[in-house]
Amino acid sequence: MVMRGRRIDVELLFSKTAAAWVKDKLWHSSQQTTLSKDGRLRMALKVADTDELTGWILSFGSQVRVVWPEVLKQKVKEEAKKISRS
Repeated sequence: MVMRGRRIDVELLFSKTAAAWVKDKLWHSSQQTTLSKDGRLRMALKVADTDELTGWILSFGSQVRVVWPEVLKQKVKEEAKKISRS
């Protein structure tokens, strides 16, 4: 994942289903992951705030939730709404 632009701190929470394969891949050099007792995966990243980031998050569908930052959470929600209207 190569992204250029203003860097932001991002925290994502992946479902147990997605965690099974997300945990084994290096998505970004800044990533830090923590596997919860319930099998979900929390991922922290410092990445560029771009449309590419939003698209990458959306590619996981309902298997991921944006925890932080709130502005990114809203951006992802808005894009998902646009998709459902198509």
